[in-house]
Amino acid sequence: MLYAALFLQLAVAYEACIESFVLGLTVRPGGVSSDQTFVSARLKVSSYAHALAIAAGPGRDYADWIAKEQLKKTAALLIRGGRPFSDLLDQEWAAIEKARFIRNAIAHPSKSARAKFEKNVIGATPLPYTERKVPGYLRGTMAGPPPMSRWEFYAGSLNQFVGKVVK
Repeated sequence: MLYAALFLQLAVAYEACIESFVLGLTVRPGGVSSDQTFVSARLKVSSYAHALAIAAGPGRDYADWIAKEQLKKTAALLIRGGRPFSDLLDQEWAAIEKARFIRNAIAHPSKSARAKFEKNVIGATPLPYTERKVPGYLRGTMAGPPPMSRWEFYAGSLNQFVGKVVK
């Protein structure tokens, strides 16, 4: 369970970083700016709470910062051209998409979340029984150099994604 707990911390840190960046672009005065000249707010609001309410949408208390399509939709609403998210290639989203299914399988341990994890993360990959459940999957070692656990892979991938968009 240690790897599952660590992964939830990783996912929460990723989501907080993306949320702070996207919403921070819209808050004026204050907020954040991007070093990327093509990244700027489409809307300007006076408070973080107002920006969050817009990002979450009607009747929702939170925005989804890990699901690709939802994040792109929110970015298009708040940031000109949805950039930098709209410019990313599918392979740049791949680890984020899988991370969503891993996160959901940990945070919402239901048959549905488990089935989505198995379908979208494990797929047809032949794994030992102990690695077909989330904690064992994250603890397992990935093939290829350098040897690393899957948790290390996702930690690096989420960090790389954030580094690419939050400049």
